[in-house]
Amino acid sequence: MDKPLLKDLLTFKKSFLSDQEIFTISNEGSIEGFTLVKSDFKKIQITETETPSPEAVIVSGRIEELKFSIPPTNPILQKK
Repeated sequence: MDKPLLKDLLTFKKSFLSDQEIFTISNEGSIEGFTLVKSDFKKIQITETETPSPEAVIVSGRIEELKFSIPPTNPILQKK
């Protein structure tokens, strides 16, 4: 997760009219979807605050492999 994505997710909060509503985000199967409820936005706000701002880097040389992983403790991406 990065700050811009978390900030974009926070803009969905105004779409909730009640605590019982559920918002599901998914695509056509290439990544697993996730569901948001109004109470998740507090966790998103905390995660956004704790996430460091992105830093520009220059990579020179040959890159054999790039990997990306999501820590299992991320409360936003945990299944409900």
